[in-house]
Amino acid sequence: MIRSIILSSLVLLGVFTQNHANPTKSLLHKSCKEVASAKKLLNPVKALELNWHCLEQTVKKNHLMMHANSATDYKQDPEALYKTVKQVVLPMISVDHMAGLTLGPKWREATKTQRAEFIENFGYMLVRSYSAALLRVSDYEIKFRPLRDDAWKKSEYIQVNGRLVSKSNNKGSSITYYLRRSGNTWKIYDVSIEGVSFVKNFAAQFREYPNMKKLLDRLITVNKRKQ
Repeated sequence: MIRSIILSSLVLLGVFTQNHANPTKSLLHKSCKEVASAKKLLNPVKALELNWHCLEQTVKKNHLMMHANSATDYKQDPEALYKTVKQVVLPMISVDHMAGLTLGPKWREATKTQRAEFIENFGYMLVRSYSAALLRVSDYEIKFRPLRDDAWKKSEYIQVNGRLVSKSNNKGSSITYYLRRSGNTWKIYDVSIEGVSFVKNFAAQFREYPNMKKLLDRLITVNKRKQ
């Protein structure tokens, strides 16, 4: 249903194994600060690499910081992981732009209140699904391909290609990130794995609902469920 593939392939960092944490206070890695404090537009490949490294190191540091005081791991307390993912990952996703692309006519016809409610619930669903993927996958890493030229400096939209590679057997799948410029940052608005687009997948699922009210009711119900 709605959570079928979502953003599970966005993560796959290959570093999330047996981490214990309950991060009431995140200890952010310097790569997070480098992205947040960028005075000029970063190369989109560099921005993606920094963000993934930021998430990886933040999770690890939270683990080290809290391990001595907690015997709870993320599988037992997923809300702890949601907080970290929301803090690090959600800012790099263009939730409003993705919402418009997935909803199509429903987005254009929605009221301001419905749009705000959808963005809030859609964003939370992404965070939960992203976190669930972290808990499931521990043997993959993403290898980004460098861009051929500097055309990205003048572009509003850009795509970054890469490979999702298993560290155990070196087998992988093609992955493409679609980003749009937002000030001095790049935000993800779609991802495709082996040509399968998340946005198109969402759009197909959302079309099953006759109006925004029914779709919002469904999203809220899904978000209330435990993973």
